[in-house]
This record gives sequence, structure tokens and C-alpha cells, in this order.
Amino acid sequence: MTTSALRGSGLALLLVAVGFGLWSASSDAADHAEAPGTQADAAADINDLYSWHTADGTAVTVITFGGVANPGAPVYDPDVIYTINSDTDGDNEPDGKVTFRFGMGEGGAWGIQTTMGNALGSLTFEGPVGEVVTDATTGAKVWAGVADDPFFFDLQGFIDTLANTGDATDAADIAFTTTDALAGANTTAIVFEGPAPGATWQVWAISGRDNG
Repeated sequence: MTTSALRGSGLALLLVAVGFGLWSASSDAADHAEAPGTQADAAADINDLYSWHTADGTAVTVITFGGVANPGAPVYDPDVIYTINSDTDGDNEPDGKVTFRFGMGEGGAWGIQTTMGNALGSLTFEGPVGEVVTDATTGAKVWAGVADDPFFFDLQGFIDTLANTGDATDAADIAFTTTDALAGANTTAIVFEGPAPGATWQVWAISGRDNG
């Protein structure tokens, strides 16, 4: 199981396949180079979590997973369950959950099932991947598929900066090149937009494998 978390963040679909933004958020985890055991289960390996609120009172959360994928090659596994947890009272316990699960229908087409739940109950809606699926009751939306990896990392700048910090004669330690080492890389993403859970909240995501 892997976990990714954001604090002080909220949940504008759909900026999938371009860049994702962050609203006042600090990330506790970003996983792009996992241990071999975790990499071996790509479908359950969460890369990153992005979350923000919109001017319309909704909240958006994006989960990326499966490492770097080839174009048109998403990572789906019917036995992996992804959960977005939200805490609205600061006790670090989930007050609301949204879970996602993939399944293959007739003809080999993949779909995604979304379940929204809180203390008052839950509701489930589903539809095909690669399309925006909307719940008629709440207006919540979900999209899943291959997307341009939104994570920005200046690898060469990072390496050069490390080298500079070890050189006492170099007055400028920072040597970022502003070049994204992940430009053009794809990943599998789930994008969920629904009613904001509160004025302020924490959100984190977990993945788990259902072994039946």
C-alpha cells in the first residue's frame, strides 16, 4: 500500500493531460522512484496527489499512479482500490471518503466505479475510462486515463546544485536550469471533482490491493 498526502489544501476539472495546479498546499509525499517491491506493483503505486478548491465551491483531487507509462498504455487493475480521505475537524481521521475501482466490461472495455461516502451514507456511480463521468445526483465528476505527468523536476539543476554546495569557492549554490526532466512523460491519473468537504480540510490518498 502507498500513501500520498496534502495538508491545508482543498480538492476545475479538467486540466488533465496538461499541467495541474496547487492551491496553498504542501506535499508530504511524492513517489517517482520507489523501492523495487513497490515498483513491482505498479497499479497500486501512487506517484503524487494534487488537490485544490474552485471558485464554484467544488473541490478537485488528482491521483497519479503506476509510474511512467507509454502513450495509450494506462495501468488498470480491478483488484486495486484507491481512496481519497478528507478530514474536516483536524483530528487526522477521515470524515469523508471517495473510493475508485477499475473493472473490465464486455468487449474488454475498461470502466471506473466511484463511491462517495460519509457519516450519512454513500452513493456509487460508474462509467467508461477516458470520459468525464458525472453523477446525476451530486454533480460530482470523475475522469481516468493516461495524462501528461504534472510533476515538475529539474534533475540537472538538482545535480548541479548538489555539486555546487560541495564547492566552497562557488558563491552561487543554486543552479537550476528550469528544465523539466519529466516533460513528455505520461502517467495514469484519476481526477475527481465534487462538493468541497468544508471551509478547510486535509486530504490524503491511499491504495490497497483486494486479495479477495
